[in-house]
Amino acid sequence: MPKPADTWIDTVHFARIEGGAVANVISNHAEAMLDFRLTEKSSPDELEQNLQQAMVDGVSYQIV
Repeated sequence: MPKPADTWIDTVHFARIEGGAVANVISNHAEAMLDFRLTEKSSPDELEQNLQQAMVDGVSYQIV
């Protein structure tokens, strides 16, 4: 069932992605700046719990 046009949902905007020195070579380091936009029904604590569950070895994040 489609949501009404005036329904707000949490979103994420990939503001910046960086990594690698040359094209077509897998980089050993990459960074992304994400802009999470939460509705009044969500909280930063819930977002952080979701991020923790999504982390894998070698991946980390910092909230700025």
